[in-house]
Amino acid sequence: MRRAVRVRLYPSLEQESLLARTAAAARRVYNLGLGVRKDYWQEDRISVTTYDLMRMLPLWKEEFPWLAEVSDVALQQSLRNLDQAYANFFRACKGEGKSRFPRFKTRNARRSFRLTKNGFRVKDGQLFIAKSKEPVEFRDKNYTLPSGASSVTISRDAAGRWHASFLVEDVVTQPHTTGEKAVGVDLGVKTLAVTSDGVEYANEKRFALHASRLRRYQRIVARRRPKPGQEASKNYRKAQAKVARTHAKIADGRRDRIHKITTELARTYDVICIEDLAVSGMMKSKRMSRSIADASWSEFRRQLDYKTTWYGKRLRVVDRYTPTSKTCSECGEKNEKLALSDREWVCTVCGTLHDRDLNAAKNILTAGLADSACGGNLRPASTDAGSPSETGKRSKQRAALSAA
Repeated sequence: MRRAVRVRLYPSLEQESLLARTAAAARRVYNLGLGVRKDYWQEDRISVTTYDLMRMLPLWKEEFPWLAEVSDVALQQSLRNLDQAYANFFRACKGEGKSRFPRFKTRNARRSFRLTKNGFRVKDGQLFIAKSKEPVEFRDKNYTLPSGASSVTISRDAAGRWHASFLVEDVVTQPHTTGEKAVGVDLGVKTLAVTSDGVEYANEKRFALHASRLRRYQRIVARRRPKPGQEASKNYRKAQAKVARTHAKIADGRRDRIHKITTELARTYDVICIEDLAVSGMMKSKRMSRSIADASWSEFRRQLDYKTTWYGKRLRVVDRYTPTSKTCSECGEKNEKLALSDREWVCTVCGTLHDRDLNAAKNILTAGLADSACGGNLRPASTDAGSPSETGKRSKQRAALSAA
């Protein structure tokens, strides 16, 4: 299968200058191509193709001579990215996916460019890019640079770190599977994930760990922010870099934690059932939005989605309206009075003491294994006369008759 391998780069000052100029040139060509396509369509209803734009590259190099200082491969790939952005937008218009109309890139956008085989090579485990005679240093203790990569995307994040993402054809070793080991996973804020087997994964709350430091750096940025019309000072840029590095540290720790949990789940279980959470809607809450964002439920599901495919497992998503927390996993009775602050509750019918998250994980497993497309019935399959659910129904009927 095709997958991306991402490594951290440590370019020299000369190489970093080359990477920055290449990213800037790719951004400028992208904006020039977008401007030409919009102008030709608005004025004459003429659709400009990618190859038409590539024939304009010599003219743009005459207008902007610094474009000739970088690799032509990066400029051509930038125009291909523009064509892909148009294709994504037209597919979204047909209801296939979500994508906006291409927009002009600003200087504050993510700096990146893509190179195909003509623009880079991997020799003896070292990365060589066009216009650079020396290899770019990198550090990755667990992976050797792939020699058969079809393309590489080089990018710089807000913290000033350069990364290279290689697109390779790889074979993922699938663990032994029986096809019968299933688990339900309930995601939360207090505890990041709880499985139906009773395993709890603590929420490290990475943002809270660095909140005081981040708050201090942001106050420094606010004090040093230049007034309108003034140029930003070096101290202002330094303060901005500290804020960016803190955010990067928070994101890296959160992502690493989720990677470890999802990999363990994907390799251990054959069927994984999770709930379809409305994260965007819950993020509108003023009290819970920061905690929900720090938990990163969407990233958790995204990783589970592709890792179950890698390892030949199955991911089943339960409908978000299924009352997994309020339903007793033993008898199926629904507790309508359950509040969000109730971490434990006792079923009034069967008397079972439930942990809120563990009970929800069990119900997610039951609904995920059900045949119904909307999540299935959470009541146990047994319909014996002596079952807890039947006993609860009869007791309610006797109470109603006595009241009458």
